[in-house]
Amino acid sequence: MRFSIIVPVYNVKDYLEECVDSIINQDYLDREIILVDDGSDDGSEDICDKYKVYHDVKVVHKDHGGLSSARNAGISEAEGEYLIFIDSDDKLMAGALSLIADSLNHEDVLVTELYNCFDWDRISVPNHLFDMPNIGCKNDLIKYIYKDKKNLWPCYQYIVNRKLVLNNELMFKIGFLHEDIDWTYRLLDMVHSYAFMNKPWYLRRVNRAGSITNTLTIQRVHDINTIVHDLFNNKNYYSDLSIREKSIVLRSLNGSMLTSIVLCKKMESLTNSAIISEYKNNRELFKYYSSVKGFVFWFVVRFLGVKNALRLYERNKIW
Repeated sequence: MRFSIIVPVYNVKDYLEECVDSIINQDYLDREIILVDDGSDDGSEDICDKYKVYHDVKVVHKDHGGLSSARNAGISEAEGEYLIFIDSDDKLMAGALSLIADSLNHEDVLVTELYNCFDWDRISVPNHLFDMPNIGCKNDLIKYIYKDKKNLWPCYQYIVNRKLVLNNELMFKIGFLHEDIDWTYRLLDMVHSYAFMNKPWYLRRVNRAGSITNTLTIQRVHDINTIVHDLFNNKNYYSDLSIREKSIVLRSLNGSMLTSIVLCKKMESLTNSAIISEYKNNRELFKYYSSVKGFVFWFVVRFLGVKNALRLYERNKIW
C-alpha cells in the first residue's frame, strides 16, 4: 500500500526540517514524499532542495498561490494509493505510517486522531476518542461526526484514497483561508466506506505566531460565510440523505456560521456592511440551531432581523 505524503511549504524555515525529518525517519517505506514549495523566499525553498538526495522525495517549486493551490499541486504529482496531508510546521510521531497502514483495508477514508501541541513538551490529550464500530457506511459516519460535533475539519485527519479524490474532482478551493471546512464537507459526501484509527499519529503545533489559524482577519469570516452559503444552497449536496440526516449536516453548517460571528465580534467588525449582508444571505440557516445559543440567536433574528441580532450580540445582550 503506497502513500503519497503531501507537504505544502511556504516560509517555514524554522520548522521545515523537523517536519520532513519526522517523515523521512518513519519505518514504513512504501511511500513518496511530495514537498510543494509555494514560492517561499525565506530559505525554505533551499531546504526543500536539500531533500532531493532521497529517492522517495519529490520537490515541486511553484509561484505563490496559497495553501489550497500547493495541496492541489501535490495531488497532481501524487502516484500512491492514499493521500496523506501534513502541514510543514507539524510533525509525525514515530511509527505513524505503519500504524496507518495497519488500520487500512482499502477503505475510501481512514479517519484519524491527533495530538495538539503548544510546544513539544506540552502535548494535549486527543480531542475525543472514537467509540463507533470500526467499519461502517457513509450515513453512520456523517451522523457521528456532525451530530456529536467532532472537531474533524483539518484535512490531515483524513487518509484518503487518491482515486476517490480524482474521480470526484475533490480539489481544495483556491483563495480561501478555511479551505479545510469546504473540502471536508465535500469529502464526507463522497465517502462509501471508512475506518477509524483511535491512536494518535500526528503532532499539530498550536498557536504558532504567524500561522493562518492563529491570525484573525476579516477574510476568515468572509470565507466561512461563503463556504456555508455555497454548501447550503447546493441542491446536490448530501442529496442521498434522509431529511433527518440532512438536518444534522445543516445544524453543523449553522455551527460554523455562529463561529464566524464569534470571530467577527473579536475583530469588532459586526457593523461591517458587507459582513452583515453575508449573514442576511444565510438567514435561513440560522433556524437549524443545535444549541441554546443557536436557538436564542434564531429567535432574535426571526423577530428583529439579522442586523439587530448582530447589534445585540455585539453589546453582550444575547449569549
